[in-house]
Amino acid sequence: MELKRCNKRKSTNSITLYHQNVRSLTNKLDELSIFMQRNHIGPQFICFTEHHLKEFEIKKVSLEGYTLASGFCRKVSLGGGVCILIHKSIEHQPIDLSNFCYEKTLEICAVKLQFESLKLIIFCVYRAPTGNLEHFFSLMEKILNHLLQPKLNFLICGDLNINLLTKSKDASKLLFMQGTNLLNYCVNLGFYLIYYLFNSGCFNNIHFGGSCFISGNYVVLL
Repeated sequence: MELKRCNKRKSTNSITLYHQNVRSLTNKLDELSIFMQRNHIGPQFICFTEHHLKEFEIKKVSLEGYTLASGFCRKVSLGGGVCILIHKSIEHQPIDLSNFCYEKTLEICAVKLQFESLKLIIFCVYRAPTGNLEHFFSLMEKILNHLLQPKLNFLICGDLNINLLTKSKDASKLLFMQGTNLLNYCVNLGFYLIYYLFNSGCFNNIHFGGSCFISGNYVVLL
């Protein structure tokens, strides 16, 4: 896929998602706001991996126009964590995946959305380099099987610390999970990935346009 500067194109059938492995969200929200303005990015969904916040801290996260929809914070180890911010105009339902979360192995949060012609779950996922890979795949399989329903669509983004641009045993296992769950990826930047599973007929023909990649950040317009 060609990676290029994002445009301001709007569509009633578009989904705009921004992901960043932020490596500590502390004192970076102002910087993020400026970055989005300069690059003309106005996403509906913002996903952060490695926010490095505790629960009492993440509840204070504030970005103009957005609300914290879902998140996971580590309780024992330092660092890590994932969260999803959603534009205040969009109704959503957080999904509790806390029973599937294991620090460093699988840190995940999700929200469910109901558009006029689309049911969608957005996942934000992080796996640390030291996380147990076999356990990670097992947990992801359980989550996907638990939530999979007819006409329910998945959008999975995050940092799995598995480089699909190289041939390795870990990459092969991830590709196997992708194939068995009928997942496709629309962004493959090595460690940074977005997977999708669209079951709805209205999205039989999917166009991925306006993708933006700047130093580990990307925006995808679906």
